[in-house]
Amino acid sequence: MNESPATKGPRRLILAGGNIFCGLMPLVAVPFILLGTSIPAIAVPHEEGSFIPLVIGLGLSAILVLLAIPFFLAGWGLFKDRSWGTVAAIVAAVLNLMNVPFGTAISIYTYWALAKNKLTS
Repeated sequence: MNESPATKGPRRLILAGGNIFCGLMPLVAVPFILLGTSIPAIAVPHEEGSFIPLVIGLGLSAILVLLAIPFFLAGWGLFKDRSWGTVAAIVAAVLNLMNVPFGTAISIYTYWALAKNKLTS
């Protein structure tokens, strides 16, 4: 019998929403990083080296986008009750330990739910 995530209790939905929220947090910073690092290239476009901050900003933005992907995958996998959702949640929980305070709380909640075997039953 295939149960929906809602009938398994709220834990899957809470973790799915929490992981998606933690994935959105670094993406909020991306436009500000790109705007701030593009100012030297816009202000003095012909000055030597004025593009370097923009390149650094693009690299930092790419890293933030790549770091957000596991959180979205974990949220989607848990929300849609995929078999790989629990594994993705563990990966996201390890990465979430660095995101104080929300990510750490979601990470601890993930470990607790897995220890209680509430996500897989």
